[in-house]
Amino acid sequence: MGYTRFLPDSTEALTQWELRVWIIAGIFGVMAIALGFVARGISHHRSGLVQARSDEAIRQRDEIVAAARRDAALAKEGLAKSSEEIARLNSDSGKTAERTATLSRRVEEESQRRAQAEAELVKLRDRLAPRVVTKEQARIISTALAKFKGQSFEMVAVSGSKEVSDFAAALHAAFRDAGLIVALGVGVKAGTPNGLTANMGRNREALASAIGLALMSAKILNEPLLVERSSGADALTIYAWPK
Repeated sequence: MGYTRFLPDSTEALTQWELRVWIIAGIFGVMAIALGFVARGISHHRSGLVQARSDEAIRQRDEIVAAARRDAALAKEGLAKSSEEIARLNSDSGKTAERTATLSRRVEEESQRRAQAEAELVKLRDRLAPRVVTKEQARIISTALAKFKGQSFEMVAVSGSKEVSDFAAALHAAFRDAGLIVALGVGVKAGTPNGLTANMGRNREALASAIGLALMSAKILNEPLLVERSSGADALTIYAWPK
């Protein structure tokens, strides 16, 4: 087996090397083209992922904005309803206050009318009720007049009504308990005064005044005893009149 020496200028050697170079160049070219497609695919994939993520972010943002708008709309609607309810309540409160004031005025007026009616009823009852002298009233009268023991005067029941006669008899008993000498009778006298009056001479002022004060202390009289002057200096008559 012999060796063939390589000669640069050999046509066969050159052809083989050129072929090898072209083959290698072709392989690198194919690899470059393949790498280009791979790089482009990766780039498109990455771009797709970025775009997808961007679209998702935009979608989420839009959903959040839409939800916020819905919440704002609901809040606005709720505020409007609350304002309407507050206005209604204020209106109802004003009407209630007005009705309450009206009822209060009516109650006050009714109370005043009732009080006036009760006062009139008391007056009517007092006018119609027979006059009496209680034990306590009799004691007050007899105690106040005890210092006039032994003095005398007359007492007259004007008209013949039983109420007047009974009232005069009760006073007569209280005067007698004080030691006074009282002549009780029934008679007629001109004039129509109510309650008790006295006909007095100038010498009987002290006893007449004491009788009037004793009757007021015992609440038989609410006002001072009505007195008329008598021509007789020693005359003293107490008159019991109808109510």
